[in-house]
Amino acid sequence: RGGKATGSREPPRPSGPSKEIGCKCGYSCGTMTALEKHLSRFTGPEHEAVVTERPPSPPRVQLRQGDDKMDDILSGYCREATQFPGRPGMTAEPEDDKPELACICGYSCGTEKALVRHMERFPGNPSHARK
Repeated sequence: RGGKATGSREPPRPSGPSKEIGCKCGYSCGTMTALEKHLSRFTGPEHEAVVTERPPSPPRVQLRQGDDKMDDILSGYCREATQFPGRPGMTAEPEDDKPELACICGYSCGTEKALVRHMERFPGNPSHARK
């Protein structure tokens, strides 16, 4: 039935460039066959193939719980709680004193590990920092 299955703790296999396949109208799909079927059903200036090739994602760094490197990565992204403009006394920290597991790009998660993985995908990118 195909290739070898990977365990949940194994790093993802390296992959080459991938394609985003869709239509100018906003329709998106996974195969060229699906796009061709869509374009055969809908015609006009608002329906046109849009295929974008994306470069491969950078490799992930494997970290284990208790690894000092995990603390180093997170500390590099930590920020002090900031005031919300126009709302004196409101801070970015939740009232229950639990740290918010979120990035300034809008990504949020439920575990520290998930946030670490997100940050590792964008090393050095100023648009990605811990909220």
